[in-house]
Amino acid sequence: MTEEEYYYEILRFCVPWYMRQHHKQLLIKMHETNFFVSLKGRVGSWEEGRLWDGLYLRRDLSDPDMDIDYSKLPTVSVLEMWCGFLRRACGDILPHDSEKNMFMFTMQNLRLWDYDDDHYNEKEVDRILMRWLKRNYEKNGQGSPFPVRGFQDINMRRVDLWQQADMWWQENDPDYELYRPSWE
Repeated sequence: MTEEEYYYEILRFCVPWYMRQHHKQLLIKMHETNFFVSLKGRVGSWEEGRLWDGLYLRRDLSDPDMDIDYSKLPTVSVLEMWCGFLRRACGDILPHDSEKNMFMFTMQNLRLWDYDDDHYNEKEVDRILMRWLKRNYEKNGQGSPFPVRGFQDINMRRVDLWQQADMWWQENDPDYELYRPSWE
């Protein structure tokens, strides 16, 4: 499978049709930008799991026989990481939704939805992606994929993406029964 074929396979798997048609520049930028872990310590090591989510997506979509070197962290794009993360999250903690719906919701929460091909601004998209990756968003998660209102005592900038998704979904689905994290 070529790199281009792989890219389109990611899009078919995870990105809603409307975004594939009208946000092409944004999606290319997300695929060209490497994901990196900005958290340190124990939570940072949890966040490294997002790199593996992206690598497992690459393996599953492009090369099921891929040899994986577990001795070093992989390099994956923001698009690979995010689609890999959403695949796991929709299977484990967001069971009422699909990867495509969650992709759309999180792009809206990040304010990337506004940058369709007619309104694309590379500097603004870079600024938004770096704000997210460097965790320079608001304490309540505004400017991140998972803003919350009901967790005022928690600084979302110090919470790994998995727990952020848990808290966001708990707030946005009244039927969702979720444990309260022990660090609350």
